[in-house]
Amino acid sequence: MSTGIFRAMWTLVAVSLALPAWNQVPAGQGVAPDRPEPYVAEFTIISVKTLADGTTLTQEFTEVQAWDSRGRTLTAITSVPESSVETPTTRVRVSDPANRISSTWDSEGKLATVTKRPVFEPGCASCLSAAPGSVSAGSTSDGQASGKASPVVGAPTGLTATVSPVSEHGRVQVNVNTTIEHLGTQTIRGFEAHGSRITQTTLAGTIGNSQPLVSSRESWQGNVHGISLTLREVDDDPQTGKRITELVKFSLGEPDPASFQPPEGYEISTQETHQVSCQQPAQHPQ
Repeated sequence: MSTGIFRAMWTLVAVSLALPAWNQVPAGQGVAPDRPEPYVAEFTIISVKTLADGTTLTQEFTEVQAWDSRGRTLTAITSVPESSVETPTTRVRVSDPANRISSTWDSEGKLATVTKRPVFEPGCASCLSAAPGSVSAGSTSDGQASGKASPVVGAPTGLTATVSPVSEHGRVQVNVNTTIEHLGTQTIRGFEAHGSRITQTTLAGTIGNSQPLVSSRESWQGNVHGISLTLREVDDDPQTGKRITELVKFSLGEPDPASFQPPEGYEISTQETHQVSCQQPAQHPQ
């Protein structure tokens, strides 16, 4: 599998990463007082793209989501080799909101990036800036790691809050370009799931397209041992292709603590950010 395809797939997954339905707090911005039980969830991801000449490209990935009793989340996406001569590539993101630390690493480049965030002063309009000199050996002085950088991604795909249903069944017209359809229920991996589909239309001429472009996201959300999870998600976009993500395994219990740390032998770049005042827009006389 080419590096370009894997990076494109990683980006697509990152864009679709959602928020925990139980508290609606983005990763890295605080911990809810009531956390779900620690667990590990495994998913398969099938990506299918049809080229202009009709050729179909199919890629497969595995995704592991973990949540521990300290409130840390982990997302690990691994490519499935197409042949025995290929080596799987794994990219990992860990969020530790209690300690305000985010980490990413990439098995292909053996590089890990650790970012530490400050405690924000309340009532102060602030921005983040990299603290000078806050990098480890093997990184440049401006806080950027030498060599290839790891991608930055969001919270786990397994934890997602879909659109709240207006009615149990039927179609809702949100605006001229967007509709929401409620699909009822079905059983996935032994769990009851409620489905919805969001369809968006990009009108002709909006982005240089000669015809309207119709994309959709179908999401099936269920309650798995008291934890809200998206059990299946289908993204269909004429520009990027079709991606199907489905739960294949779930287990309660504390994840392996070692999985939240970069493996031994990785080059580690550490960057600390600090709070600075944001520039205010210039005031023009009336």
